[in-house]
Amino acid sequence: MVLTSSAVSHIWFLVEDLDAAIRFFGDVLGFRLLEARPKAARFDANNLTIGLYQVEDGEGASPIVTFRIEHGMEGFHAFLREKGVKTKAVDMDFIGKVLAVEDPDGHLLWVHQPKSE
Repeated sequence: MVLTSSAVSHIWFLVEDLDAAIRFFGDVLGFRLLEARPKAARFDANNLTIGLYQVEDGEGASPIVTFRIEHGMEGFHAFLREKGVKTKAVDMDFIGKVLAVEDPDGHLLWVHQPKSE
């Protein structure tokens, strides 16, 4: 099973100061704010969503590339587990199901299945 029908849908930045990051991506770079929540925000970056997620004291510095799939999250999760890949399933109420996947060097990537409308 591969992600052949997926596309990059989000790039998430883990930030310590959410307000400063919102000002940077909105006021400085000019991206349109789609949504702001207590620990997260999302911007429209012309066919790509830039997400900001607040973390504590340097919990993560690398951006997280997120691939979108329309269906089959459970099957893909089982496939990765069979291959010995470290994964964690998360239900993020505002975007849908997210599967956190760790590559061999410990970098995170997410696979995202949007909420059913």
